[in-house]
Amino acid sequence: FKNPLGHAPKNAMQVTQTNEIYKLSGSFESDSSESSTSNSCDPSLNNIAWFYFTPDETALYDIGLNNNTSDSPFSRVALFESNSNLDLSSEVSCNTSNYNSVGITETLNAGQTYLIAFFTDLDSMSMVDPEVNISKVALKTGDSMTDNVNLNSVSMPYQVSDVFIGDDSSDLNTCEGYLQNAIWYTFTPTETYGYDISVTNNNPNSDLNSVLVIH
Repeated sequence: FKNPLGHAPKNAMQVTQTNEIYKLSGSFESDSSESSTSNSCDPSLNNIAWFYFTPDETALYDIGLNNNTSDSPFSRVALFESNSNLDLSSEVSCNTSNYNSVGITETLNAGQTYLIAFFTDLDSMSMVDPEVNISKVALKTGDSMTDNVNLNSVSMPYQVSDVFIGDDSSDLNTCEGYLQNAIWYTFTPTETYGYDISVTNNNPNSDLNSVLVIH
């Protein structure tokens, strides 16, 4: 088969509904014409499966992908802006995991088409019957810069009990480039002092790297 469904950007599977699993059938092998696609997470794309999505509302979306191989692959996802012709344009963001599944959470603009590249770290890690599920994320206090957790009248230490998946790809910073899984706080000191600010992520995953940015 030449360029069957999902094997190239021009033949990407369209995702039309949120909260619904879209599944491609078969095995996906490396295509030298696409393996050099530029992304910031991995120098090469192995065993790529392509999807595309055009949201009808500007919102924060969670894009979850799963590789149904029996192997133990390392998964990668890269999100690109595109158009009605499914031409590749600039990268929006990307993410990696050491498991069959990987996800990315990003604010997507209404009417903008996005290409989703789902691939593996190595060519020896197979991609079989890949699937995607895109859901709209309901924002809560702390998920955005404008709807932040106000610390001005709370006692310290202060804990917020929830899972935060906020992002802001436009918020460039010198530590990480852009923010993912962010919680936002605001604090207005009443006195001019040197302040020690320490934060803790209570996720039990010890492999996480935490970033603190002050604006």
